Amino acid sequence: MKEIKSLKGTNAALTSLNPVLLDNQIGFETDTKKWKIGNGVDHYNDIKYNYGESAYDIWLRHGHTGTEEDFLEDIRGESAYEQAVRGGYFSGTEEEFYHQITNLWTLF
Repeated sequence: MKEIKSLKGTNAALTSLNPVLLDNQIGFETDTKKWKIGNGVDHYNDIKYNYGESAYDIWLRHGHTGTEEDFLEDIRGESAYEQAVRGGYFSGTEEEFYHQITNLWTLF
């Protein structure tokens, strides 16, 4: 899953810059606490603020399909164990991985 960083700034800064937010990128106004979600096409000033919608509703509105459980799985991302295995850094069981990590922390 590709990570998309949110865009943060004051209302004045974001409206002046008026960037195109990437698909599902969050634009957060630090002074007003309002936020928008991009679609990869529209400029910041042309996107409506999100009010009262759950994150799941927004996920559906952006073309995803599935249950709330599917949504949670989609945004969960990989665990440290899954990343280590995928990256070739570890080949044991999940229990062994967390046991080794715990032992490393006791050294500090």
